[in-house]
Amino acid sequence: MNIARKSLIPLQLATLAMAGLAGAGTAHAASDAAPLSAEVSAQSCGKTPAKNSHLSRATMLKRGKSWVTAKVPYSQTGTYCNGYGRYRRDCSGFVSMAWGLHTSYWTGSLLGVSKKVSKSKLTAGDALTHYATSTARGHVVLVVSKSSKGVNVYSEPHSGSHAQKQYWSWSYVKANHYYGIRYKNVK
Repeated sequence: MNIARKSLIPLQLATLAMAGLAGAGTAHAASDAAPLSAEVSAQSCGKTPAKNSHLSRATMLKRGKSWVTAKVPYSQTGTYCNGYGRYRRDCSGFVSMAWGLHTSYWTGSLLGVSKKVSKSKLTAGDALTHYATSTARGHVVLVVSKSSKGVNVYSEPHSGSHAQKQYWSWSYVKANHYYGIRYKNVK
């Protein structure tokens, strides 16, 4: 290592330390304004199940609604912890939590713990999914209710958003190649 690089290292470390101190006050203020961040959540953390749970549809909806009520912010790297355990804060982590899975699955791996279900048989606690192709990313949402015109879902939609209830028309579902899946351990 040359001498110029050696003398820069202490300066770089000092700069990082000062940035950390300056950011500490900001992070604290941000946590007061938005206590929903998984890293600053004051809620008690329940135990994530050791194996995949057998849950009723009502329990799945209750679990899903807990994130919607808390407006859990989307993140593919962060986690959120509440009375149901710690799960990744993206769409598949959200469905994993609602279904009581032992870990945060990814959209494609949810297919291993579920089976396809037709639109006519789709019901509360099921999910709508499509997984990545060359032109689209995978996504999954939890079904709350359906009608002849569309479906209400709980969703962790995308970065910059949070868990929420949404309405999707059947034309939207079809145009975006979603199909129904049902958790194999539903009671």
